[in-house]
Amino acid sequence: MSPFLSATLVLIAAMFGSRLIQDSANRKLENDKKALLVDLFSKNRTALLGSLFFIIGLFLLNTQYGWIDDGLAFFAYISLILLFITITSINAYGKLKVNAFPMNYIRAFLIATAIRVLGMMAFFAVLTK
Repeated sequence: MSPFLSATLVLIAAMFGSRLIQDSANRKLENDKKALLVDLFSKNRTALLGSLFFIIGLFLLNTQYGWIDDGLAFFAYISLILLFITITSINAYGKLKVNAFPMNYIRAFLIATAIRVLGMMAFFAVLTK
């Protein structure tokens, strides 16, 4: 199996697992909290996904064209993604706390976020081997 396919499968598995945890937590929310979730997070979703795709795209382009050393690229892109996820997670955590979401939901959110981070780190680690 090619490294890219392996990395992609790891990333998909992490995203799928994260989604299962998040969906399970969402089902336990009351309807008013579900509606509030949509209001709180739908406004920035496109910009956040665009930023993430841009970072990943830069990494993939560098693996193809070798603009900078692979070790430095790995460190830079992992750092950018961790910074991105940290900022968005802190922002989301604050919104959930301010809007009085249940602690079980917030905990599930944090676990799902950690799984996504680990999946992305594994994705980059496999690609740079």
